[in-house]
Amino acid sequence: MVSLNKGCAQQLGADLLRQSFDRAWGDFAAFVEKLAEAPAVPTVTEQRSSGEKIDEILSLVRALNRPEPGGRTPRLRQTVLVDLREVDPAFDLLTFPELEKETVDSWLDELFIRFLQSRRPAYTYGETWVLVDEARGTAYYDMGRGWARRNGLRCDDRSVNDAGIPNGSVLTLKLLDADRRGS
Repeated sequence: MVSLNKGCAQQLGADLLRQSFDRAWGDFAAFVEKLAEAPAVPTVTEQRSSGEKIDEILSLVRALNRPEPGGRTPRLRQTVLVDLREVDPAFDLLTFPELEKETVDSWLDELFIRFLQSRRPAYTYGETWVLVDEARGTAYYDMGRGWARRNGLRCDDRSVNDAGIPNGSVLTLKLLDADRRGS
């Protein structure tokens, strides 16, 4: 209250400020007490099946992927969408433009650092998490550091497109539990 008073053009004296605070505090404390006694309002979350989610994503992708006037390639065809809602329902679709210039390692590192760092150990793509193209029925296990090691390389420096993920793909980032890893 003192700080707020100092910011006012016409400040209250210390005694008047204290009296105002004491009077307002009783009302505020009573209000907070009423809130604490009120029954909690239940939250309702909409439960949708994976099929409903995929249908929604595909209809959005198709709408955005229609040819533009003049025959230009729609911008969406030059991108890859990643659905992060399985990781956290608060997340949404993430758009990655121009992945033909992005290496697999740097892209997977970005996904890990931004969304999985507190959920999965580092360097566990294909073991604890994987990208899946549900429309094509493809899980992209064979990329990243695991692919690089199997091929005698230090890192997977292929472009995302060269690793088999075409532009226009809609992927879901899936968290793997112990019995689903690598399948």
